[in-house]
Amino acid sequence: MLRHLALLAPCLLLFALATPALPDSFLTDEGFFPLSETQLQRLDSLSWQSLDGPLAALRDDPDPLFHMRLITRSYFKWLIEEERLDLALDFLDALSMPVYETDAPAPLARLDYGYACLLLADDLNGLAHLEAACARPGEQSEGDGPAPAEDPGVYLALALCYAQADTFILQKPWEHPTGIKLEAVRSLHRAAALALAHPKRAAYQESLSRILDYMFLYEGFVPLLLEYDVRLLAET
Repeated sequence: MLRHLALLAPCLLLFALATPALPDSFLTDEGFFPLSETQLQRLDSLSWQSLDGPLAALRDDPDPLFHMRLITRSYFKWLIEEERLDLALDFLDALSMPVYETDAPAPLARLDYGYACLLLADDLNGLAHLEAACARPGEQSEGDGPAPAEDPGVYLALALCYAQADTFILQKPWEHPTGIKLEAVRSLHRAAALALAHPKRAAYQESLSRILDYMFLYEGFVPLLLEYDVRLLAET
């Protein structure tokens, strides 16, 4: 818990001011992650009074879209609605364990921890975990294990977190392209390409469409999105 306490200190100030943590965000729209009815029922039935239900749900469902939606829900349950900072800290610690205590962490474990770092603590170190989760087959991976297989979900998470870091954490001008915005678009382009052959192609295309609609609202992303034809690829 101590590892993350300093990172979440700004949230305490926001609570004292009775102000939402972010006026807007690339990471707080649950609609970016369409789920099946069964998944939605599982998510809606969770108890948020402890970590047990959310962590069990993550273990039981390997779908990255479900993981990102659940972690997004934790932001509202523990940092906005009920203001349970202790549970948010414990959640981050629990998500960190399979990353720091494993020689070759699974991509989904890195996605969970990296995404939660950005969402719950504005911790840019989460980007390194997401980047590692997106390692291409044949690239050097950490530890002795093989490089993880590519999945559209981890690239989607990385794209959103790059955009969040650039626009809301580092507060780069919304109207100007930047290197981080470019990396966000490249990651989104890769997610769209991988989604074409994915079993959940329809869900990913819906997700990409919603994210693109939002990203086009920020002028600095527009020329990059047009250059990479992400919308065309997402609609193929």
